Amino acid sequence: MSNDKTEKTITFSEKNARFLKLKAITEGNGGKNSAISEINILDSSGKPLDRKNWVITADSSSTNSTYAIAGPVNFAIDGDTNTFWITDWTKAA
Repeated sequence: MSNDKTEKTITFSEKNARFLKLKAITEGNGGKNSAISEINILDSSGKPLDRKNWVITADSSSTNSTYAIAGPVNFAIDGDTNTFWITDWTKAA
């Protein structure tokens, strides 16, 4: 995928499921942190599923971001493309 701010789409074959697991290996520049602005899952007609009852977890979230728009995992499903979840990271010394 391109390393830019454009929306990314990943297509899977249709499945009935209760869970979706995403595993980020690296971020776009090859670093150790990863970020997600919004996660949507589409139904068979291409419409986003309602996220109001979704529960989202992550093994880490940034608590030291200098940006108010970056941080907790719930930012990945808050409906605001201006906020984003980011894994825990440490600023370079």
